[in-house]
Amino acid sequence: MKSLIRYNAIRGECGVGDIEELVSKRLDHLRKGTGHRFLRRRASGRVIEMVGNPLPDGGFVTSFTDVTEHIESQQALKEANIDLEKRVEARTEEVQGVNNELMQEIERRNQAEKALISAKAEAEQANASKTEFLALASHDILQPLNAAKLYMGILQSTQLPEDTGQVVAKLFDSLESTEALISTLLEIARLDQGAIQPKLVDCSLQDILTPIISEFDVIAENKNIRLSTHIRALRVHTDPIYLRRIIQNFVSNAVKYTEKGRVLVGVRLRNGFAYLQVWDTGVGIPEAEQQKVFDDFYRWENTQEPGMGLGLGLVRRMQKQLGLVTHIHSTPGKGSCFSIGIPLAQSDVIVEPPNEGSNKRSKRQNCPLLCLVYR
Repeated sequence: MKSLIRYNAIRGECGVGDIEELVSKRLDHLRKGTGHRFLRRRASGRVIEMVGNPLPDGGFVTSFTDVTEHIESQQALKEANIDLEKRVEARTEEVQGVNNELMQEIERRNQAEKALISAKAEAEQANASKTEFLALASHDILQPLNAAKLYMGILQSTQLPEDTGQVVAKLFDSLESTEALISTLLEIARLDQGAIQPKLVDCSLQDILTPIISEFDVIAENKNIRLSTHIRALRVHTDPIYLRRIIQNFVSNAVKYTEKGRVLVGVRLRNGFAYLQVWDTGVGIPEAEQQKVFDDFYRWENTQEPGMGLGLGLVRRMQKQLGLVTHIHSTPGKGSCFSIGIPLAQSDVIVEPPNEGSNKRSKRQNCPLLCLVYR
């Protein structure tokens, strides 16, 4: 037995260590009859489990089992656990990093929101101050302007040399332009302050349009522009003062920016609304500029016409209070159409019973046709 154990020890089957100590250790187990269990990895890489137990009659039995796959499975499981722990740790660090970045982003956004709220409050305060200043200053400036116009009117009524009369006439025109500008600023200021609110009533659309057409007919005639209308007696539900100012701006711009051709004011009925349309054969507006024309002080750079760009800003405010919307159709070099839909008064809403075959007819055939041909 001793020789056998030494033989195995020399071949490395008993583990690492001094040969004699390894032999002595195993012989001692045999003499004392104590059980033992060893795992030995052979040179081939296989792992053998050796289990020795004493027998009741004084003998000793030792079993040898190849547990290589079991050991490899345990090692693989151990490595998998280690890898999983590392991945969990890395993921935890990643999530923590994302959370930190998220918290920083939330903090930045909170700061930005606070700055935005502060800037908005400052802007609203500045706008309120500006509006109040315009209201007060415009009112005070109008008084001396009216006095100056009065004196100019007196001068025009006297006999003056021709050259002096021309100068006085130009001064009077300048005063009127200045008064119109300041009046517009005052009107905008009052709208922004909420000092005026629309009063919705049933009113005649023709009564609103007729004086406006008369007002601009002379101006159009002086420019050799044909100003025509296609209107009908209708009653609408709106604020007549607001609507008059809106239409005045549309017609004024159409006449101003049309060098030749015509301006047509018409009305179409659709779905309980009267759509007032102002067509012109003027310079037209590029699509990219069409919404900008409603900004205060905006003027298209390609136009040479005088003005401060406040008229459509006034329209924007008034139509917003009225709950109306302006539509623009324009082609550069051909002309434009400004259209606004106004609710019809209830007395003018006519519901006709359907006729046989009416479902096959166009709903538009009962509406007046508005056609403008560009030449």
